[in-house]
Amino acid sequence: MNIAIFLPNIKPICGRSKIGISLIKGLIEKGDNVFLITNPESDLTLLSSDEIKTLFIPCKPENKSFLSFLKSVIAINKFVKENKVEIVNTHHRYSEFISICVRYIYDMNFKISTTVHSFTKDLKTISYKADKLIAVSYFIQNHLIRYYGKSDSSVD
Repeated sequence: MNIAIFLPNIKPICGRSKIGISLIKGLIEKGDNVFLITNPESDLTLLSSDEIKTLFIPCKPENKSFLSFLKSVIAINKFVKENKVEIVNTHHRYSEFISICVRYIYDMNFKISTTVHSFTKDLKTISYKADKLIAVSYFIQNHLIRYYGKSDSSVD
């Protein structure tokens, strides 16, 4: 299977980064073709450079701009098509939003899963719209079901 992991701001001391890197390594060991989508400021010392094909885009969640959003959408569309990506797994609501926009604008049919790492209560109308949500704890899972109205079957 061709899977793209969309993981912004990779840092050696970040829990989200560690989970994402662990997922990448596990998928590679399983035999999947894994690709990484991240921003140029990410620290990739936790990955061997020959392990994974990487797309660097201006997707830093704390520095959002319309121009960087458009550049990201265009680049991801091209990357997903070239690599025949079937699933995009995101690790931030902004990367989820970009992925959903790519799928909608270009009428693509890849699946989107979002790994939810933290408790949030803002941007309710546009958050957590992926095909599948993966909660890192039962607390987060229950929050997604209660606050965001997600069904038990859409959250693991």
